[in-house]
Amino acid sequence: EGKYKKFILSYGGSMGAEHVNDAVFELMRDYVKDRPYILHVHATGSLEYEAAKAKFKEFGLEKYPNLKLLEYIYDMPVQMAAADVIICRAGAMTVSELSMMGKCAVMIPSPNVVENHQYINAKVLADSDAAVLIEEKELIGNKLADEISALLEDDSRREKMSKNIRQFSIPDANKRIYFEISKMVARYRAKNK
Repeated sequence: EGKYKKFILSYGGSMGAEHVNDAVFELMRDYVKDRPYILHVHATGSLEYEAAKAKFKEFGLEKYPNLKLLEYIYDMPVQMAAADVIICRAGAMTVSELSMMGKCAVMIPSPNVVENHQYINAKVLADSDAAVLIEEKELIGNKLADEISALLEDDSRREKMSKNIRQFSIPDANKRIYFEISKMVARYRAKNK
């Protein structure tokens, strides 16, 4: 949409994430709503949608045309491509998509995953200035709003992060997977002749 100069996309994964939703609503209330040139689309995930919708209203956010609340994003590649900044979890697929597209991201890793792998993913990126890492327990005060406003106001930093995260992409992942599966099948066949 032509009237928007910046676009924030946020989501907490398909199942949703209450802490992420709360932090995003605070960001919308304290920063984005007063900046009509910023479009902010947030997907809550199916589990959280009804509760989030009620909270969105409670925060008085439904009357702002630049704030959009969705249960799920069905055209994620299009939305990601258009976004200036993405707020998201740090699962392997998300990291893969962000790095392939070279997107500037603020990652809030889920603390409820095996061996804290989302934190590890986000930390590797943050250490390479390829993403911003905020742990859920750090989502207090205006932490998210401060990070987002700093990124939106600094085009060169976003470009640098975009360039840095691209270094983590594996463009031929499909070929590598096919090659490994082919080797496994060949070994299996040789063994079971």
